[in-house]
Amino acid sequence: MNMKYFRQRFLTMKGLALSLLFSTSLFVSCSKTPPPVGSGVEQIVRGEWGSERTYTNDFFGVSLGIPSEWPLLKGDEENLAFMLKSIRVAAGGDRSTENAFREQFKNIHVPMRALELPDRNDTKNPNVLVMIENIETDPSIKTGGDFLKKMEKFMNSNPEFPKFDGPPTLISINGVDCWTRSSTYNVNGGDGILFSGAGGYTVRQQGYSIVKGHFALTILSTWFSSSDNLCSDFVYKHLAKLEKPGEHVSTDRPAAASETQAESSEIHQHESKPVSQ
Repeated sequence: MNMKYFRQRFLTMKGLALSLLFSTSLFVSCSKTPPPVGSGVEQIVRGEWGSERTYTNDFFGVSLGIPSEWPLLKGDEENLAFMLKSIRVAAGGDRSTENAFREQFKNIHVPMRALELPDRNDTKNPNVLVMIENIETDPSIKTGGDFLKKMEKFMNSNPEFPKFDGPPTLISINGVDCWTRSSTYNVNGGDGILFSGAGGYTVRQQGYSIVKGHFALTILSTWFSSSDNLCSDFVYKHLAKLEKPGEHVSTDRPAAASETQAESSEIHQHESKPVSQ
């Protein structure tokens, strides 16, 4: 057996697990018998499939198309099982941490995860995940920027968690106003080739968040190579504003949005490229 390979695979899983922690807020109590998955997310907020490969959400006013070549996993069961598998690695066998995450699953709905590569069990598979979370227990979260900053506050309690690259920024993508923030997590020094002799690589993630009422919709793009434009550009190419009857969404470059959110956040407009990593 190649012990170096298995050690690297563990580190890959850990890196992915830590990136997934970015997407879940831990305002929870431990429980041996967690409530049903997604029970805190109302049906009207969950969205639906307008077609086989187009996710639409009337509540948030967005749609996300998935290219035919991307394997697509729909629904909570498989996607949350994948997240929990990753979290077990990050928790290092700590049952209380695992139970806390299980408890939080009642407030999370994961309608989809799209994979760049065919192997759905590959922990180094670049992917795009959509998550909806009930944030009613934290009234301080008013915007997507607040939601992303809350994640950093939790992450800062552990030096192994991802590094956040600057404050959240408010952007407009194809008519959709959302907050975004990038993060990185270096394994064995980072920036090497995955499973190479050097062993270092970097987990990269871009989060996009919209808050409406007491729900947050977050899209997470996770990839492992600085040259992976398919995953890093995914949201900019496929996220769109839902058109209402009689409404037309212009394809022109949007006008600058007005700053109405958190003081520390900057506002940018983007056409096709994400915030630089």
